[in-house]
Amino acid sequence: MVEHLRPGFVAYDVGGNYGIHTLLMARLVKEDGHVYAFEPLPEIMSELQNNLSLNGFTNVTCVQAAADEQSGKTSFIQGHHGGAGHLAAVNDAPGEQLTVETITFDEFIFEENNSPPNFIKMDIEGAESKALSGGERMLQQYRPILLIDLHTPEQDSAVGQILLEHGYEARRTEDGRRVKDLNKAWPHPDGLWGQIIAFPKA
Repeated sequence: MVEHLRPGFVAYDVGGNYGIHTLLMARLVKEDGHVYAFEPLPEIMSELQNNLSLNGFTNVTCVQAAADEQSGKTSFIQGHHGGAGHLAAVNDAPGEQLTVETITFDEFIFEENNSPPNFIKMDIEGAESKALSGGERMLQQYRPILLIDLHTPEQDSAVGQILLEHGYEARRTEDGRRVKDLNKAWPHPDGLWGQIIAFPKA
């Protein structure tokens, strides 16, 4: 984030949680930029808003919704700690369920007239491809940088296909090495897995 976020950028923190990355993004994009933090759980959203207020940031909009492939409502399973919750559709692990709002990136941008992103950070416990599928037009038109935490081989493959379709290349954040084969998933050494950062090809 420090390397790639610039003053004036619009950044999306998808899976905002308590705001540790939202706060960093807000500092990096400065007053001329803006951050949208997507967090579906009411209790965590309240703490996120408190943390932003305590740190004096006014360049952040909190969005109480999960990014998904369709807008509406869906079941959400609260994890064993605050950062482990996930959409029920991607994992049937036991846990307390509640209903949350969902929104697609394309609706958020093109119908609700919010600013499109230059940079997206996404850590949403296995729903990465669903969120990206809801932003096909965004990916094609605005070409944001994508920082993504991948959690399963199924998501490795699904996200790899979306990146290929939209002309992206990916690198590993740990060492900057290019991912050689977006068609391969964990545990293939040349495949897409772990935390990656993806850039639109020139």
